Amino acid sequence: MSARNDGRPPRLYGARIAVSSFVVVLATRIALCLFRYKTIRKWLPDARGHENSRFYARRIAVAVRRSARFIPAATCLTQALAAQYLLARSGHRSTIRIGARRDRDGRLEAHAWLLCEDVVVLGGSDEELADLVPLTDLN
Repeated sequence: MSARNDGRPPRLYGARIAVSSFVVVLATRIALCLFRYKTIRKWLPDARGHENSRFYARRIAVAVRRSARFIPAATCLTQALAAQYLLARSGHRSTIRIGARRDRDGRLEAHAWLLCEDVVVLGGSDEELADLVPLTDLN
């Protein structure tokens, strides 16, 4: 498939991202059921880093969120790992941040979100994440 003359990506580019995100979210969910997290992290490709990665990351994040609606138990960690994989595969660096907070009943809640260039691209807005205490960053 060739690029258009006006510089825009081919029409099927969006469909390719949607299909890739669905497959990767599903594979990540299955892998989290079968393997330890440490093993799954070894499968991530090395990311070189690109300028303006966050714009591409937002596009990937939308596709991952949409795909996760069709996959049972596609948790925040599943989505963050899937998006990080898709970004790394294209050479974009990202960081999964894991944090925790107490709910109204005093129980501990954990949450994972994805940062690209220090901007949250998946997992909630800055306001929604404000009361979470960051525990670790996973590059």
